[in-house]
Amino acid sequence: MLLSQFVDKARGRIDIPSSLEDYVGEYYHTVEMELKDSGFTNVIPKQLENLENNSEEQEGIVYKIMIDGKTDRFPITAKPDVPIFIYYHSLELPD
Repeated sequence: MLLSQFVDKARGRIDIPSSLEDYVGEYYHTVEMELKDSGFTNVIPKQLENLENNSEEQEGIVYKIMIDGKTDRFPITAKPDVPIFIYYHSLELPD
């Protein structure tokens, strides 16, 4: 364990379980459960509604993850209640 991680845990922060870029392309529910199992309490799945019926993309696959409003650089640790949005591909809803 790195010293910075040890200090963060002492301040009530927990490790982000994986490089979040690794979650892109995974099924959103699996990612959601892994984050919740790690202790995060504010994990919010968001449908993109960007797929048509004949799309080659699969419904439910993670497109991007946002932690505390950021999508590019993620911390190694975060507070358990930090907002984590999981954006995933889903079928367009009819008007």
